[in-house]
Amino acid sequence: MAAHTTSQREESAQECFLCVLDPHPPCATRQLDGRIVAAFEQTINAEKTPTIILDTGTARIEVHFIQNYYGKFVKELNERGVTIHNLALRLYHLPTPPIITEYKGQPRYIYQTNSYTLAVLEPDVLLNITDLNHAEYCSRQYLLNMLVPSSTSAATIRGNLVHHCFKELLKEHDRGELMNGHAAKGHETPLATLQRHFEQALDQSSLDLALANVSVETMRAEVAPHLESLATWFQNQSASLWDIPVTSADNQSGEPGAQRSENIPRIWYAPKHSFLPPRSAFAGDSTCCGNKPTGKACWN
Repeated sequence: MAAHTTSQREESAQECFLCVLDPHPPCATRQLDGRIVAAFEQTINAEKTPTIILDTGTARIEVHFIQNYYGKFVKELNERGVTIHNLALRLYHLPTPPIITEYKGQPRYIYQTNSYTLAVLEPDVLLNITDLNHAEYCSRQYLLNMLVPSSTSAATIRGNLVHHCFKELLKEHDRGELMNGHAAKGHETPLATLQRHFEQALDQSSLDLALANVSVETMRAEVAPHLESLATWFQNQSASLWDIPVTSADNQSGEPGAQRSENIPRIWYAPKHSFLPPRSAFAGDSTCCGNKPTGKACWN
């Protein structure tokens, strides 16, 4: 019990990457790992509650999930019977401290999840979205691509370059602050930022371009209209990407329902191998935005 409590405090002390999405106070447990013992559905307070029992090595954990988000996941685990035993499960962002009960003379920790909790099955074996799409079309494609990977095409290089530039633009203009020191007047336009990062990435992609038999001039001409479109979109929409109004838990003004403005980016850029919490939306295979209940509509 002592070991589990100490581990819980250490996890809580670290920053949780999902707390920035959740408008409620910081979570009690940032990350929890265990092996699946059982998965089932039970009725608690007249509501169907998907439940997973985990063995963390020091204690037995009972995790209650929200039906709308993880009901199907737990049901599919239950249907697989004993084959799920000892599968690794990693949980992120458990909002409240556990309730400690006793089961067969041993302490049991009961955790409650929320809509921002993320559950990852076998976290050390991650598949990217492109591989999953290929496997859905033909289950043999994943194995074939692993054994005989396809050569990099001009379209792949172009897409990677555009994604990289847009990601760097969002990072540099995070919290609504323009980058300084790259132009004579102290600021640079979004298009200039995109072009600067494109030229840097283009130099690093010279080998891929040579293997794909694509010249630098051709790639520069093909990417240019995409950068211009992204720059125009950013100039028109950047004001809605930050400063999401969030209800403050520790309202200093004393006014009920008062809101504070936080410089939280509305777009979250994630690699294709990332797993996202249920309350997230995808934009292609690289971008997503947190669906904060107190904010405006997200960009997809």
